[in-house]
Amino acid sequence: MDLRTVTLVEAEEDEDGSDDDEDDCCSSSFPTFNVPYLPCLCVTFLCVCLFRYVVVSGTPLKILEHLLSDLRLDDQRGLLLDDFLLTYLVFMTTNDLCQALLGQYPLHTDGKEALYRKRKVLHLVAHWTRLYKDFLREDEHIKAFMKTLSRLCVCIRVCACTAQGRHYSELSRRTVRLLGINTWDMAAVLTQLDWNLFNSIHEQELVYSTMSCSTGGSHREGLSVLLQRCNEVQQWVMSEVLMCVSLNKRVQLLKKFIKIAAHCKAQRNLNSAFAIIMGLNTAAVSRLNITWEKVPGKFKKIFSELELITDPSLNHKAYRDAFKKMKPPKIPFMPLLLKDITFIHEGNKTFQDNLVNFQKLHMIADTVRLIRHCQSDQLGMLSLQKTVDSNYVQQMYTVCVQATW
Repeated sequence: MDLRTVTLVEAEEDEDGSDDDEDDCCSSSFPTFNVPYLPCLCVTFLCVCLFRYVVVSGTPLKILEHLLSDLRLDDQRGLLLDDFLLTYLVFMTTNDLCQALLGQYPLHTDGKEALYRKRKVLHLVAHWTRLYKDFLREDEHIKAFMKTLSRLCVCIRVCACTAQGRHYSELSRRTVRLLGINTWDMAAVLTQLDWNLFNSIHEQELVYSTMSCSTGGSHREGLSVLLQRCNEVQQWVMSEVLMCVSLNKRVQLLKKFIKIAAHCKAQRNLNSAFAIIMGLNTAAVSRLNITWEKVPGKFKKIFSELELITDPSLNHKAYRDAFKKMKPPKIPFMPLLLKDITFIHEGNKTFQDNLVNFQKLHMIADTVRLIRHCQSDQLGMLSLQKTVDSNYVQQMYTVCVQATW
């Protein structure tokens, strides 16, 4: 394979320089580098807005590296980014892209350049998930990549703000933004996101999951994603509190999350309510004694009442009684529902004296039918959903915890 000079650039100004308005979207620099010649990447594009770039040839890694170098977070056109994400499967695997992105994500926290590079990688990942949507849910490499990226985001930022006290202003703005969102609206967004997943779950998914069977189709991801969503919300709550370096703002965050959990319960979303409560009950957050001491008594009382529904005693009697009183549509705490089915399956024989134990099957079916009951009266759920700015929550699932899938 011969080597050729590669040019991957934004278009320069027209030779006559007659149109000054194009200065903002054009560049006169032509970065070049030697890479193996790849015929499939020899492309020339011309955008309708006279913004154009030229790709002669390049290795996948060099293309990605240059893409991130020239990527602008405020550029809404994203032609090069869009082209790359739409066609990367032609010349590299999804796993290769995931590993390359992790390689481009700086592990150090010093300087504005490293921070800006991280934001570029996260911006690319956010665009990728918006572009591919459900297609990414079936790829195990994506799930592993998102979990790794999530840990990097949380670990680096916690280390930066607690051990070294860096990026204080950025984290402070993030906290202020969260504190400025109406708690009912935040709960409504969480409920809407959970409901969209829960409503896509088919009853048989629970049976397939319990029996470890393959569905042989696309009806298998809604349940796993909703279960993952519960973990994401729990981690989000924990991370937001621990990354906050201001005592007063930490107190406000605790109050905020307690109110959001209460609103989720009021909106009949026990999945997110459970997750938020468990996030606040993690050991790292529970040990913030000085912070908890400054939480007003009425919020501590609300939190204590919320904790009752997570009490596992008497086979989660408090939760079951509260959930039974709720009218559909409603979102159950899915891990407990799966636990019930698994307990029935493993605690009863399928065959007795070479005859099918149909009583066992009836108990499983009766438990699974709870999904049908919870998903009924969908107009009632639509009435709870409010039109709010959900960018923060979407970003949370996509890049910080997320998510996002």
